[in-house]
Amino acid sequence: MPVDIRSATIDDLDEVAATLAEAFANDPLAAWLYPDEELRDRQNEASYRYFAEHGYLHHGESQIIDHTAAALWMPVGEHLGEEFWSEHGAAYAATVGGDMERGLQFAELVIPHVPTEPHRYLFAIGVRATGQGQGVGGALLDHALEAADADREAAYLEATTPRSRALYERHGFEAIGAIELPDGPTLWPMWRPPIGADCSAAR
Repeated sequence: MPVDIRSATIDDLDEVAATLAEAFANDPLAAWLYPDEELRDRQNEASYRYFAEHGYLHHGESQIIDHTAAALWMPVGEHLGEEFWSEHGAAYAATVGGDMERGLQFAELVIPHVPTEPHRYLFAIGVRATGQGQGVGGALLDHALEAADADREAAYLEATTPRSRALYERHGFEAIGAIELPDGPTLWPMWRPPIGADCSAAR
């Protein structure tokens, strides 16, 4: 289906947070991070809102399809490292609420898998229920990857379900490992070199 993809800005914060929260409401990672079912929806939306506002939207690399889908990307050379968490850690914990132990576990398990080679990072891409099954997510992903290819830049992400892993594989990503969360789902760190470049996985 034809889609109107545009850059997401801070003015789109409400829409981006709501879209991603809806898209990942039943995601196994969300269920693991926020085990209290009564709090999960609020915590999930608060988390996406905080990351979008303070970590991603100001870089100008994220995209939105109004009322349908959104994607949060980090440009090459940027990441949410120690400086970010030193400044924002307490506010993030207060905003999301609940026990942050699983969030810390998640970071400790994922960080060693992040390639050291320069890359764009896809934090999240999600489609609302009304837009699913229509190729919207693939179109949104292609939009960003075409720009990465044009700039000869690699891309990296973590897939949270076998279905999302298969989608990313169809778009040129390759799993470079597996992350087993304690009593939780398996995640797959995935790497995509720019099309036409050496397709060997980064480590």
